[in-house]
Formats: sequence, structure tokens, C-alpha cells
Amino acid sequence: MNPRGLYDLDRNIRPVGEAYKKLLSQWREVLPTQSVCLFVPIVLPSEYDEPMAIRRREGWRRYYRREMKAQPGARS
Repeated sequence: MNPRGLYDLDRNIRPVGEAYKKLLSQWREVLPTQSVCLFVPIVLPSEYDEPMAIRRREGWRRYYRREMKAQPGARS
């Protein structure tokens, strides 16, 4: 048993487990379940007006708006 694990022997979550849960919830849009790496939102200048690029920008805008609302005191 790892004394620094996410849960103790009684299956109570430890502070590091809470922090890990928070980290996962903050990155859920960037790290989809099937992904093995970070999603990098790169669009070439020649593709800027393509429908896929527009959808991607709108998705990130929605994501950032949600994040700003969730963080008290954050600038929008």
C-alpha cells in the first residue's frame, strides 16, 4: 500500500485525491477519455475561415467562458 496514494485503507479520499479530482475536472475538455496526449488547438492561417476552425474557436470560447464563471475573482 502506498502511504501517498489517493485514498487511505478505509477508502477515504486524501487531500491529494481531492486535488487530482479537481485537476481532472479542469482538464476534461482538453484531455478526452480516449486521448493519449494533449489536444493542441492549432489552425493554419490558410484554414482560419474553414468550418472546422470556426467550430473549434467557438468551442474554446465557450470553454473559457465557463472557466471564468467558475473562478471567483477571475478576469473575463
